[in-house]
Amino acid sequence: MRSRPDISDFEVGAIYRHDYTGQRAEFIGTALMFELDGEDVGLMRWLDGSGYIVATIQSWDYGETFTRVQDAENDALTA
Repeated sequence: MRSRPDISDFEVGAIYRHDYTGQRAEFIGTALMFELDGEDVGLMRWLDGSGYIVATIQSWDYGETFTRVQDAENDALTA
């Protein structure tokens, strides 16, 4: 089974910042996508209500990353 290298770090219900856009999303869970050769993908819901994002290996390969909001806020306080 294939999946993004960071997929096991995501926690259901946690809030993450999409590092490229700065948008925040709630991690909903993972799903097996047969359409992507059986890849495990991460499912997230944008907090602004604009829809959902599917985190895939391909998006990881393009440099897509997420930072847990609590972690990002802690980093800012200690910088």
